[in-house]
Amino acid sequence: MISDRIKQLRLLMEQNSVDFCFYTDRDAHQSEYTPDFAKKRSYISGFTGSNGTVLILKDQAYLWTDGRYYIQAEKELQNSGITMMKMESGVKSFYEILKEEFKSSASVRVSTDNSAMSVATMERLKSELKNMDVEFIDEDLLDRVWNERPVKNNSNPFILNIEYTGERALDKIQRIRKVFDTKADYLLVTTLDDIVWITNTRGSDIKFSPVNLSWMLIGKDQTTIYMDGAEKLENYFLSENIQLKNYLDIYNDLSSLENCKVAVDKNSTNSKLFFALSKAEIVEFTNPVQKLKACKNPTEITNIKDALKMEAASLVRFQKWLYQNVGKVTETEAAEKLKEFRAMFDKYIYDSFEAISAYKSNAAMMHYSSYKNPDTIIGDDSFYLIDTGGNYLSGTTDLTRTFQLGEVSDIMKRHYTLVLKSHINLARSKYLKGTSAHAMDILARQPIWNEHLDYKCGTGHGVGMFINVHEGPQNFSQHFSYVELEEGMVTTIEPGIYLEGLYGIRIENMYHSTYSGESEFGKFMKFDVMNFNPIDTKPIVKEMLSTEEIEWLNNYHGKCYEVLSPLLNEDEKEFLREVTKGI
Repeated sequence: MISDRIKQLRLLMEQNSVDFCFYTDRDAHQSEYTPDFAKKRSYISGFTGSNGTVLILKDQAYLWTDGRYYIQAEKELQNSGITMMKMESGVKSFYEILKEEFKSSASVRVSTDNSAMSVATMERLKSELKNMDVEFIDEDLLDRVWNERPVKNNSNPFILNIEYTGERALDKIQRIRKVFDTKADYLLVTTLDDIVWITNTRGSDIKFSPVNLSWMLIGKDQTTIYMDGAEKLENYFLSENIQLKNYLDIYNDLSSLENCKVAVDKNSTNSKLFFALSKAEIVEFTNPVQKLKACKNPTEITNIKDALKMEAASLVRFQKWLYQNVGKVTETEAAEKLKEFRAMFDKYIYDSFEAISAYKSNAAMMHYSSYKNPDTIIGDDSFYLIDTGGNYLSGTTDLTRTFQLGEVSDIMKRHYTLVLKSHINLARSKYLKGTSAHAMDILARQPIWNEHLDYKCGTGHGVGMFINVHEGPQNFSQHFSYVELEEGMVTTIEPGIYLEGLYGIRIENMYHSTYSGESEFGKFMKFDVMNFNPIDTKPIVKEMLSTEEIEWLNNYHGKCYEVLSPLLNEDEKEFLREVTKGI
């Protein structure tokens, strides 16, 4: 099927003198999670991971993805005619392949979805192919191939009350204006999570993400939101000094702007919007909303902790149920059962991402999906990993636990203990204010590196307040990015070990950065754990842990019982007491 689609696309390329096509699964807002109608890379390649770029040439095709998806991509690309390319040193990049393919060409014609291609991507492509004329044709040829394309969702936005947000939209807009008003007349906001945060609204236009398809143009006196299906919120928007217009009106409004400066983030603005601003002076500007949104206020922190209590209670019930049903249920049935436990809480809306419910070797695939693979019975001779999260009115959650089911080998226990040591090493750390998350990534990797092991992904990411489960700008990663870890930032810590064909291990908690103390050397910060759900102690090799690490774990488990027991019945409390015993 995939090879047939590529064949159809190549025929259109030949008929329209197009040299290559390329696609991601990004939408017009450069979202990580996107509506089904925007998933062009998935459609033409069959690869369903959240990150990747497919390149279709006249007689070759390639797909680039990162270490989280190598195993998955190799499986999904079988018999497609597409070569999987690892995004790592020593492997030719997207741009290197293009330069090699067209080294003797004076010009190239490109077809892609211009509304899903960021300005930064467009400019880099032209820069990399600087010795030739690069022409982006107006039409995306894939639109002619994708005959049964899903339709755009109908918005159903609602207001998130100030008891959850802690700040009015009007006040947030005033704070944003102070960031750009000396540099530009307008700020164009294109990212969906930023817009719902600014407006204190939520929706369901994208699966797992409580966002609305919309644009926002913030001027010095007037703010406009462009969103379909939001008429019932018009009076609310007016009360926050926000004008409501239709989603597609943004293009005409941008085209009419002249003799003014518009601040644009080229990484999150698509090229179609960029071309619409032909009469205005464009000011390149880093999106200021991301950082403002990332630093949660006290109300948001309190609410996220509330969501995590419900999430942790759900996971305790799940863990108890799982132990009673080993050998009887599949990975997918387990993931669906966890949803039932979440639904016991009124504030639960829906999951924050598709659960990674993975037994044995399936857990070695960091983003494994039991829903897209042959379902596996959860047995009693290996690790079972559950990476899961929920969207509650009070917050978004993302937690991972690895459980030992039955007897496992000594080396498996050793690897599990290494992951726990890595988690604790970063979680216990204090840092000088101004330190970047990138610089702290090594604290998690060191215990694993000491055994000549590694994991091909980041160590943690920001999490939204009932918005997106992945939120920038901070993240723990080996890739350089200077973003200061500031007070109120909520970030996961989730080191792991993944051995292809054998098993995967990950332990993930959510933490927020907070004040630790001051000295003559400056202000120091620390991580406050936000969730309290048990970490499986059965696989722990106690001799590998230091006194401080054992103390951290025992204190954590004591807090687990204190926080969660009021939410559980007597049988569940007894189970919790057993799994939180000190080691």
